[in-house]
Formats: sequence, C-alpha cells, structure tokens
Amino acid sequence: MRKFIIIFFLIALTIPSCSRHINWKRYWSEYSKYSTSIQKWSNHYGLDTNIVKALISWESGWTPKAKGIPPSCRGLMQVNGGSLNADENIKSGCSILKRNLILFGYDYYKALIGYNAGSGKARSIIKSKKRWNYSTQILRIAYTLSKLDHHLISLYQNKRGLI
Repeated sequence: MRKFIIIFFLIALTIPSCSRHINWKRYWSEYSKYSTSIQKWSNHYGLDTNIVKALISWESGWTPKAKGIPPSCRGLMQVNGGSLNADENIKSGCSILKRNLILFGYDYYKALIGYNAGSGKARSIIKSKKRWNYSTQILRIAYTLSKLDHHLISLYQNKRGLI
C-alpha cells in the first residue's frame, strides 16, 4: 500500500497544472461507483476511458447532481438537458463526444472544444484559438490517469508474481 501511495503522488505531481483541477480524494471515492458505466459506454462508442474520466473530473468533479452554467447542463458530464441518472448521463456524454470526434476528423483537441462549446460554435472557436486551454487541460488529466493506470497494473502484477 505504501508503494501505491508514493507512486500515486509522484504521478499526480508530474503534471502540476492538472493536479490543481482534480480532487483526487473525491476521484478515488466516487470512481468506483461509476466505473462500470464509464467502461461500458466508453467501449460502446470506442472512446478512451481516461478521457471520459478526465471529462467527468473537469466538468462535475464527480458530483452526479451537478448543475452547470447554463443550468440546463446537468450531471456528471454536464450534458445540456441531460439526465441526473449517472448511467444515462455518461451514455449521452460519450455519444456527444463520439459525434464531435467524427465531425472533427478524430482530432481530440477540436472534439473537446465541440463538447464544451457545442459543435456549432466550435468552428469559430477553433479558428480563433479560444478555449484551446480546455482541451489541453482535459488531455493532461487523461494522460495523468493513463500513467496512473499503467503503474497500478504493474503493481498488481508484481504483487501477484506475474512479472
């Protein structure tokens, strides 16, 4: 357990700008509640689960009844007009992200801007380079989570004598 905690903090500190935006304590306590839905809908839509987890961390801080600005954005993934039911909200968010990926030629930077601003406004935002910070932050969080996953798998395999 001590190794795990040390590795966790080393990874979290590798990208300091994203560490400020993730409430790690809340992440660990809440992720297990929604991991099945995240896996199911990420796989269904062919998305990277770490990007979906990063979106949830950024958009709602893992608060299932979160209401955003405008107030019609609701739930874990802050879907406009979305359900407060976590599974439905994750499904809707993954569907929107997948549509934006297709629309913007599988460019995650542009697709995330589309997710944040709406695909209609996204084209003008992309041209003016506004809100690119949003995409960068989401991708940094996803990168941190992927590194963490990799180390956790290594620790588990080492503990089981699989390495």
